[in-house]
Amino acid sequence: MKQKLNQKQSLKLSLTPHLKKQIELLSNSNEESKKELLVLVKKYLDKKEKPVRYFQDLIDINKYSSFINSEIFLEKKTFENSQNSDLQDELLEQLNLSNLKEYQILIGHYLIDYIDNEGRLSFEVDYSDIEDLVKETYSLSISKKEINQVLGKIQKFDPVGCGYSSLEESLLIQSEELYEDVINKKRVKNLIKEIGKNTIKYENLDQEDKKLLSRLNFLPSYNNLVKEESYIRPDLVVKKQNENFVVVLNDKFLNETLYQMIANKINDLKKDTDVGMEEKNIVVGLKKREESLVEVGKVIISHQIEYIKGKGPLVPLGLSDIADECDLSKSTISRIVSSKLIEINNKITPLSEFLQRKINSKSKIGADTTAKQLEEKIMKIITDEDPNLPLSDEKIRNKLSQEYEIEVARRTVAKYRSVLNISTSKRRKI
Repeated sequence: MKQKLNQKQSLKLSLTPHLKKQIELLSNSNEESKKELLVLVKKYLDKKEKPVRYFQDLIDINKYSSFINSEIFLEKKTFENSQNSDLQDELLEQLNLSNLKEYQILIGHYLIDYIDNEGRLSFEVDYSDIEDLVKETYSLSISKKEINQVLGKIQKFDPVGCGYSSLEESLLIQSEELYEDVINKKRVKNLIKEIGKNTIKYENLDQEDKKLLSRLNFLPSYNNLVKEESYIRPDLVVKKQNENFVVVLNDKFLNETLYQMIANKINDLKKDTDVGMEEKNIVVGLKKREESLVEVGKVIISHQIEYIKGKGPLVPLGLSDIADECDLSKSTISRIVSSKLIEINNKITPLSEFLQRKINSKSKIGADTTAKQLEEKIMKIITDEDPNLPLSDEKIRNKLSQEYEIEVARRTVAKYRSVLNISTSKRRKI
C-alpha cells in the first residue's frame, strides 16, 4: 500500500505546470487553440502586420456569421462544406472576358492565384513582385494604385466580394454592389461597421435590418447552403494528390509564421521570467498539438482509406491501435481525437467518427469486426435462412465463426439481432 502511495505521489510531482498546460492544449478544439494564440498575438505582435490581420480576420468570422447567418446548425455529425472548389477558375474566366489591358490581365492572374477557396486574398501576396513581373513582361512601370484598381475589378466579379483582406472589406464591397437603394446601402454599411466594433447585438436588430443583412454572405465563395448552417472550420483537411490522400493541417503556414514571430519577440525582450517561460511553453504546446494531430490523422486515414474512396466500410480501429502506431499513450490519443474536425471530399466530420470499436476485442482469434459489420452479417445470415427452420442465436454465432471467421459470444448475437428489430428464432418460424 505504501509503495503504491509513493508511486502516485511521484506521478503527481512529475506533472509540472508546463506539462499540464501542454496536455491541456492537446484536447483543445480549433477555436480554443486560436483563442490561446490570440492572447499571445495581442500581447506581442503589431496588429498592422499582415499575418496578424489575417489571423484576426479568422477569429472574427464567428462574430460576423452570428449576424449574417443567424441559423446555427451544430447538431449534425457531418457538415457539407459548400464552398466553391473552382473559385479561382471562375474568377479567371471572368478576368479573361473583361475589357482590361494585357498587363492588367497579368496582374489579375497573379492576384487570383493568391485568393484561397474562401475568397480571401493571402497575406503572402507581394505587390513589389507584381511590379517586377509587369516590368519584365511588358517593360512597364506600374504603381500599387494600379494593382489595387485591378483588385477592385476582381472584387466585383461573381461571387461579389472575393479578393478581400478582411471580412469587413468583403461585406462593404457586397453592400455596394448588391443594394440599389441608396438609403439601404448606407444602412447596411453602417450595420457592418457597428458589427465590427461590437456595438450591436443581433437580437436587438429590427426585422428590416435582419432582412437587409441576410443578402450578404460573410464568406463570398460559399453558396446559399451556408446561409442555413454556421461556419465550421476543420482542424485537418484531406487532399487528393494524384492517387494518394494527404492529411494536412488547416492554416499550417499562418500558424507557423505567428509562432515564430511570437517566439522571436519573447527572445528579443529576453523574457526569462516565469511568465515568459510559460508563454514559450504555450507556443511549444500549440505546435506539439498540431504535429500530434497530423500524425494521428494520417494513421486514421491510412486505416480507413477504402471507406474514404467509397470502396468499403469503416474498419475496426480503436484508440489503442492508434496509440501503438504513434508511440503515444491511449489517453493522449483520446485527447487529440476529442473535439477535432476533419474535412474529406468537401464534408466536415468529427475525427472520432472514423474510430470503430471492435465488437470482438476480447477474442484472440478470428477477424476484427465493428458493430455495423456484425449487424450486416447477422442480417444476411437471417435473410438467407430457411423460414421453416430459423436459426437460433447459437447457430448464427457458429455461422459467423465458420463463414466469416468472426468470434463473438451468443449474447452478442442476441444483442445485435435485437438492435436490428429481428425476433427470436421461435417467433420467426412460419
